[in-house]
Amino acid sequence: MSNQEPLPASPRATGDGSDGGGIPATSVTHPTAPPAPAKNSAGKAVAMRLLRVVLALAVIAGGGLAWKHLSGSPEVASVGDCLNEAAADDIKTVPCDSTDAAYKVVGKIEGKTESEARSDDAICAAHPTTENIFWSGKETGNMSGDGMVLCLETLKK
Repeated sequence: MSNQEPLPASPRATGDGSDGGGIPATSVTHPTAPPAPAKNSAGKAVAMRLLRVVLALAVIAGGGLAWKHLSGSPEVASVGDCLNEAAADDIKTVPCDSTDAAYKVVGKIEGKTESEARSDDAICAAHPTTENIFWSGKETGNMSGDGMVLCLETLKK
């Protein structure tokens, strides 16, 4: 024989709550993850479209600027650059040691119309070695388009 006392019998859970000690089956729940927050897919789609448009415009603008530099457009000429001697539509920036170099840019004035460039004899007065001017910009019928003036000095060969 043992010195141990028998343990009292525990009430048996039936799941229907009739024995007073059971847990009703309907109260048993399993934990579930909270629902994921709804994604704002419409907002993301609009943002992505806008980003694509901005990137496309940047590529186009960058390509245009690169083309002007690579093609030798006088619009990108700076003071100290040289230009060839050609018809207005064919003037290009060229290396100053090139045999094609005819003019050196001694001044650049932005925001001038073609009319101002033609009528203002002192437009390049701040650059006393100026012998010629070159205007480039948006051409309009009344010569009022905005552009820039290059003050040019003839290169001595």
